[in-house]
Amino acid sequence: MELMTASQCLKCLNDDGIVDWSEGYFSQRVKAGIFTIHHKPGSPKKFFKYEEVKQAVLDNIDPRREAQREANTLKRKPDNGLIDMIESAPPLTPEQEEAERKRLKEIFDKNKEQEEIAGLLDIDELTGDEKKKTEDMTIKDLNMAIMRQDLRIKRATADEKESNSILKDKVYQSHFRAFRVVRDRIMVITNRVMPYYGSLPEHDFRNLLNEEITMALNESAEAVREL
Repeated sequence: MELMTASQCLKCLNDDGIVDWSEGYFSQRVKAGIFTIHHKPGSPKKFFKYEEVKQAVLDNIDPRREAQREANTLKRKPDNGLIDMIESAPPLTPEQEEAERKRLKEIFDKNKEQEEIAGLLDIDELTGDEKKKTEDMTIKDLNMAIMRQDLRIKRATADEKESNSILKDKVYQSHFRAFRVVRDRIMVITNRVMPYYGSLPEHDFRNLLNEEITMALNESAEAVREL
């Protein structure tokens, strides 16, 4: 089976329609330990076998979370249709313009307050329009500023959800490995005690079984602590 780099594997996954991941998210999954990593002599790079990666993705993927990720990715992209609509808006009467400016100013101020509370407001990231006082903004300025505010808020929400998903995956993987350790320790008990079944009195056999179970659980606990 041919060894591939991470970018080659990711391209195959995306081309085959298995997932639609970015390089950053693929790297996060590598760090989460769901893929088997291979090495080539003399090369410090990490390599992967595509079929192994594909199967690991299918075994670990959560369709609901992936759907949420795709939705969040879309939220990160500017809405060009909205920009076109703002550009082509028909002229307003002075009364309509004043009412619209008031409505947009309320939305802008509310979004700004939300950004400040969430710690998202970075003066260095603000555009020229957003640095103006709202009284000096045109309706177009306000619309564009609100659109950028919405994008920042949605992007921060998407990042938070994605980080939580990664943390949940790490916990799941850790619990799964712990379960396998306990299962493996328990499974060998039968092989260890069966040779004595029938040759020991029932009381002695029960004591032996209890000792084996206790030892297996202690070994499991020690192994789980090392995970």
